[in-house]
Amino acid sequence: MGYDGSLKFDTSINENGFNKGLKNLGSIASKGMSVLAGAVAGVTAAMGAGVAASVKVGMDFEAQMSRVQAISGTTGQELEALREQAVQLGADTAFSATQAAEGMENLAAAGFTTNEIMEAMPGLLAMAAASGEDLANSSDIAASTLRGFGLEASQTAHVADVLAENANRTNASIADTGEAMKYISPLARAAGISFEETAAAIGIMSNAGIKGSQAGVTLRGALSRLSKPTDDMIGAMEELGISFYDTDGKMKPLSEQIGMLQKAFNGMTDEQKNNYMVTLYGQEALSGMLALINEGEDSLSKLTRSYEDCGGAAQKAADIMQDNLKSAIEQLGGSAESLGIELYRSLQEPLKGIAEVGINAINELTEALKTGGVEGLIRAGGQVLSNLLLGIAKGLPNVVNMAVIIIKSIFNSLTANIPQLLSSGMEIVLSLISGMMQLLPSIGTFAITLVTQLYEQITAQAPVLLQKGYELLNNLITGFVEAIPEALPKVLDFIQGIGNKLGSILGWEV
Repeated sequence: MGYDGSLKFDTSINENGFNKGLKNLGSIASKGMSVLAGAVAGVTAAMGAGVAASVKVGMDFEAQMSRVQAISGTTGQELEALREQAVQLGADTAFSATQAAEGMENLAAAGFTTNEIMEAMPGLLAMAAASGEDLANSSDIAASTLRGFGLEASQTAHVADVLAENANRTNASIADTGEAMKYISPLARAAGISFEETAAAIGIMSNAGIKGSQAGVTLRGALSRLSKPTDDMIGAMEELGISFYDTDGKMKPLSEQIGMLQKAFNGMTDEQKNNYMVTLYGQEALSGMLALINEGEDSLSKLTRSYEDCGGAAQKAADIMQDNLKSAIEQLGGSAESLGIELYRSLQEPLKGIAEVGINAINELTEALKTGGVEGLIRAGGQVLSNLLLGIAKGLPNVVNMAVIIIKSIFNSLTANIPQLLSSGMEIVLSLISGMMQLLPSIGTFAITLVTQLYEQITAQAPVLLQKGYELLNNLITGFVEAIPEALPKVLDFIQGIGNKLGSILGWEV
């Protein structure tokens, strides 16, 4: 079939195609709205999940603080002070606010007052972090040691430092020393043996494998026998020429006792030493006391002095223990919990009000069912539903206001940090440019090869392209010229139709 070079334009509208196009456009718009709705729903769900998490965290924390209140009897401003300290400790340490509140509960159970609890908590958390123990066990160790030696709560940090330093210098962990202290601390206090020397003695015995409760029982047995010596003990002391008490009737320090025995045993056989030791301290305490004598007075004295001046040892150990990703993540979790608790506090009252409305509604429905049966339940349902919705409506503004505050705070934070964000963005761009510059040699080689090949292909096809281009241009011009006589009247009619319609609308006379 030949081609005469003329061009024909179909000016009619394909109704099916047009309608299909509209449907496609509508589908695209619908999908766009769905994406937008999905995004909004996603953000809403995320905010809802955040609020739900805050409520869960807050409820758990408040329940724990209620236990602290019940045990300590603290109310009002003192309870608020404890609450604020727990939240702050949760934000500043690897422990959560709820865990801090559990520590407070244990101290309260040990008879600590509000002020004593607040003074003890920082040292307690440092000791727990240094030992790797949970707060419940750490608070038990701290409380029993403080009370056992009659120390003030303000000395909790010192107790923590001594226990941490003892763990660093000897084979006694904080848990080991704490377990030993349960057995020996009251008797050591009564005998006038210092906390520091007692810890040092426990550490030295631990080096010999006598640890934990065994070390505590050993010291307790030895000191209790000296408190009420038998005739055999008195005879042994006279033979050795020693006395465990000074002229005022006060028991001498352990280091001095060890020094006296070392001198008295000089030149004796092991059998003779052991016989005297069993007589003085008893069979059960023999191995532990021999460990102290073998180390000598100087070792015990030196270790004791180091514990008397070891401020910051627990915090230093805690910092080392927490200098890792796991602890950083734990601290992040504690900070997040503290944030959730503060959010919960803002939502607590309106949510409590909504819950109370729900409780009242259920009680009213229950009473209506009891008195009026199912019919009474149905009659009461309308009023109860109305009251329920009214109560919820009253509480919602506070919840909404809280959401607005959060959004405004986020916006303000972003606005305040725009310079830093721009700086970071510029660093990203510069990094990308730097990377591109490093790739330029390879890109340049590729580009030159590509352009060369394109040029060669165009050059080879130039005669054909020129001939086809000439034919296409000739056909366009010919078709346009031939179509003018037929198209011109239609164009004029179209323009006249528009003019008539416009004149009709404006009230012009044509």
